[in-house]
Amino acid sequence: MIFNNLIFQYADSGERLRVIHANEKYVYYVELDKDTSMLKHMEIEKIQSEIENNILVKISDMFLGNVDEHSIPDTHKDKRNKEWEYVSCIWPSEVETLMVENKRSLVLRLSKTHVVTSK
Repeated sequence: MIFNNLIFQYADSGERLRVIHANEKYVYYVELDKDTSMLKHMEIEKIQSEIENNILVKISDMFLGNVDEHSIPDTHKDKRNKEWEYVSCIWPSEVETLMVENKRSLVLRLSKTHVVTSK
């Protein structure tokens, strides 16, 4: 089964990808070793086949860590919470919206919601 936030690595090239979202048809991911982090997608059957054939291997998350909430200073918590409010109000309910061909509608919606004007 493929879960959000898993990291996989291609056995031959060593390139890594992080799963952003998976549904019954597609896996949406970003390539970690590229210059850009544009969201891409692949049919779930293809990625499952690559995993079963050891072409794509699950690896541990190098950024995974636990932080005790009580050890975080209040100013950092406030900043985190404020930024999360912004992200949560603009994050689309469907990841497909983040694909290149759909970004224009997301940008227009954000500009209306947050009173952004062009110059």
